[in-house]
Amino acid sequence: MSAPIAAYAYGTAREMAFIDRLRKREESILLLTGYLSAAAKRVNWGDIDGLAAVEYAQIQLREAHQVVQQ
Repeated sequence: MSAPIAAYAYGTAREMAFIDRLRKREESILLLTGYLSAAAKRVNWGDIDGLAAVEYAQIQLREAHQVVQQ
């Protein structure tokens, strides 16, 4: 018996986990800037709350800039 389709769903929580992984990288500012640039062009967000994901990425980018300024 196969797993239900919902088990494979890629939603907002997984998108935020992806953003967290970008934030942990040394080049996080570049990666998060690229993410936000691509997000502005994204048409189909599927099961992802696009507004929440973008806002979360913006917060992570601000925090990355603050760390660099310290």
